[in-house]
Amino acid sequence: MPRVREEMIKAGAGKEEDGWLVASERTPGLDLDSQSHRDFALRGRYAGDIAFHLRISDNSQYYDVTLGPFGGEFHFPGSPIVSKFNNLHLPTAHDFIITFRRQILNVWIDGKFASGVSDNLLTEGRLQILVGGGYGMVRDLAYADLPPEN
Repeated sequence: MPRVREEMIKAGAGKEEDGWLVASERTPGLDLDSQSHRDFALRGRYAGDIAFHLRISDNSQYYDVTLGPFGGEFHFPGSPIVSKFNNLHLPTAHDFIITFRRQILNVWIDGKFASGVSDNLLTEGRLQILVGGGYGMVRDLAYADLPPEN
């Protein structure tokens, strides 16, 4: 899985402190690459508030996954909050995996399934990360396209 820390630092989206990518203010969305992704996985470790915009379309619609110290939430294009998950108990760093396969978006936190939702509005698009101002950190961020299912 490609790591994106160096690209984010070069783009001015944050700085590195003790192995963490830290933003001094909320960053604008930073594309992880210029490719369009259909089925993919993102993984890493976060502390504070981070968000991912997934399957960004040419008309700027996207799915949003927000992760914070006590859980997270999904937003669908043009909709309010679709689903919240609040299964974290300590404001510490957490490992995460986000997968999007076909129309199913799933999130695992610290190795446990946190939540999943389904939607078929956007079938592919770019990936972005946003880091919360002053209290969002991410490390070991990587992503990869998933192979087609048989």
